[in-house]
Amino acid sequence: MYSDTVKSEAFLLFCQGHSFSRIAEILSSTRTGCEKIKHSTVSKWSQTPDFSGKTWTDRKREYQQLQNEAEGQAVATRHKSILDATENMITGVISDIESNSLEFKTKDAAIYAYRTLADFREKIKDKEKTVAIEDQVSLLLESFKEDEVIGPLLSERWDSIYRTFADKVEKLSMSKRHGS
Repeated sequence: MYSDTVKSEAFLLFCQGHSFSRIAEILSSTRTGCEKIKHSTVSKWSQTPDFSGKTWTDRKREYQQLQNEAEGQAVATRHKSILDATENMITGVISDIESNSLEFKTKDAAIYAYRTLADFREKIKDKEKTVAIEDQVSLLLESFKEDEVIGPLLSERWDSIYRTFADKVEKLSMSKRHGS
């Protein structure tokens, strides 16, 4: 009765953390032909496996995992570019010191710049050796999912847990923006 476009829009709203009731409310107020849609219809859509056998929850989890991986890769790429830029600056300072064609006022200033850059480089390299907090949280959740007792319970309650988490993150973010 409803088009695939409407169902896709409902799925996107679900991925944003909206409840089935809220999704039905949004669709009924914004989509022609959806004025009488019920939350039970949206719920059925979410539980109906797609062509690959995945429910909305499965697809959302995959999407979130891909998003986390992409964010991790972006951070790693940015980290490497900063490290490369630092290495290039260090090389330039060393070259200036060795060639006595200083772009610094004094040799001491060049040496100070070198030491500062070298310290910065080491701090960056130390961060490569540690596990980022995002990775730690991800590994903790994976461990919970693999646990034979907690795993099934976590899967069953994940949507509710995630909505609560998203609400708390939003509230914290808003309070930080407003300086509270």
